[in-house]
Amino acid sequence: MFLSSLCSIEIKGVISAPVVHGEVVFSAHNLSLMMKCIRARVQVSRVASLGYINKCSTATALEASTTAANEKTVAASMMAEVLAEMKGMRKDMTERLDKIEDSLKGVKEQIRGCERRLDEAEQRVSNTEDNGARADRLLTYMIRKQRCLEAHCEDIENRSRRSNLRIYGVKEGAEGGENMLDFTARLLKVALKLPDNDDLAIERAHRSLAAKPINTNISRSIVVKFLHFQTKQRILYKGWNTKELQFEGSRITLDHDYSTALQRRRKEYGEIKRQLKERNIRFRSSYPAVLRVTLDGGEKSFNSAWEAADQLKHLGITAKLSEAELMEKELHRRGWTAPLRPGGERLTRALVRDIESLSN
Repeated sequence: MFLSSLCSIEIKGVISAPVVHGEVVFSAHNLSLMMKCIRARVQVSRVASLGYINKCSTATALEASTTAANEKTVAASMMAEVLAEMKGMRKDMTERLDKIEDSLKGVKEQIRGCERRLDEAEQRVSNTEDNGARADRLLTYMIRKQRCLEAHCEDIENRSRRSNLRIYGVKEGAEGGENMLDFTARLLKVALKLPDNDDLAIERAHRSLAAKPINTNISRSIVVKFLHFQTKQRILYKGWNTKELQFEGSRITLDHDYSTALQRRRKEYGEIKRQLKERNIRFRSSYPAVLRVTLDGGEKSFNSAWEAADQLKHLGITAKLSEAELMEKELHRRGWTAPLRPGGERLTRALVRDIESLSN
């Protein structure tokens, strides 16, 4: 403070120096004194600054130390909070994982149940497929067996008709009130020119059992049963060997008395026979319904009309097949039918096992 006052007094004294033409006239003494004052002033400023700096440094150090302590305290507090939060999160995660594990156990049980049901379903499907295959084999066997039995029954029926004869072409009502046995005997003797004393031994005779036709131009056939098969054969062959049979102005024909089913099967060949006859191709019909055709390569036999139509296409022969023949052809194509053999279809051990499996 003293130096400051002194410098202030000196400066004032210097400023109060004489002025020449508006300028301050500095003397050497004044300048020297002025420099001293300035130096003193600078020195004082340095001392004051150093003191202030020392004071600030001390305060800053104390403040830094306090701040560091506070920061340590805050960090410790935050660390404790973080640890507590992490412990809470760990506990929460543990609980949630336990719940997820329990849920997964339930899902695993459901998956195991689904796997068991799937295995059961696969086993049932496999059993169903096996049963279906067994049923197919048994059905094939039964169809073939049924066809064999049907063929045997038809054969038995036709054998029982071996002594029968059918007469076609006799006008409806031509018998009048005459006994049918006497009328038939007179008809055959007149048409075949047999002697009057020839005993034909006719056992029964009647019109076919179809309803009486309304159209008089259509007539029912006459079924004749002879007591002896030889008599029937003699009459039939004589009728076949006669060029044309006539009775009361009507042309008549003689033929075997076949069952209805066999007549239908033999009738299927009608269109094929007509075309063979137009082409002068020899053929003959054999029992039960076999068509034998003589070709350049020899004689060929056909057991059905559809088979004959297919095999004779190269000759330009066509035939309109009935629905029954088309069904037979389709069944044969699918392998459901097979040629009938003596004894029919035989039951095998494999079929017996199939029956037992389907019965269980």
